Amino acid sequence: MRAVAARAIVFVGPTLGEAEASADGSLVFRPPAGRGDIYAASLLMPRAIGLVDACFETGPSVLHREILWAMSQGIHLFGAGSLGALRAVELAPFGMQGVGWVYEAFRTGRLAEDDEVVVAFGSSAAGQTARSEAMVDIRRTLDRAAEAGILGPATAAALAGIGKGLFYPRRTYARLLAAGARAGLPAAELRALRGWLPSGRVYQRRDDARAMLTLMRERLAAGLEPMQVRYRFEYTSHWHQLRLSAERD
Repeated sequence: MRAVAARAIVFVGPTLGEAEASADGSLVFRPPAGRGDIYAASLLMPRAIGLVDACFETGPSVLHREILWAMSQGIHLFGAGSLGALRAVELAPFGMQGVGWVYEAFRTGRLAEDDEVVVAFGSSAAGQTARSEAMVDIRRTLDRAAEAGILGPATAAALAGIGKGLFYPRRTYARLLAAGARAGLPAAELRALRGWLPSGRVYQRRDDARAMLTLMRERLAAGLEPMQVRYRFEYTSHWHQLRLSAERD
């Protein structure tokens, strides 16, 4: 990782979008985190690290020990939106701070599976773009459609079940609507949903990521003191190998 002076580093990809992220001059943005990236970022000694997007299936994912190491070095860790929210739930007892609806849904047990937040994405000249919809965003969209009277509760629940049954790279609204039609769901409600989606759909992960960035800016502006942890970080041979690998990269 190229050395850079930064008060905070944020790992984000398709959840927020490169154009929006790069427009913020107060934070340094990195692509979705893979194994070793949090550790490498901690060597730059920022005051805070934010985790939104991380590798899932495309490469080794972020280790919990990387986050524990960073916090033991006095760096505050924030998580939201996507896999960052999951890591924040898992490491909240150690001091990682979660932000947003997705974090709270996993913390309280309303959601429990990783596939709720992951999407397929690719790279283009415009940056990383999602090629599928996150299940959590689909759920929130269907809930809002039901609240707005676009869908009946039974149709919304049926569509959520159909969406959950799709492999995560195949979750798109076009496939969801087509599968709903094949399942015999009310055609009028499906038409209404199709017409409502462009303006009514919910981007919950994106909204949570924005909330995390806002909180990080506020905490930094208020003078973020080095983090104090209550645990002792234990060195292992596996951790030593990860450090060597990250430092070579």
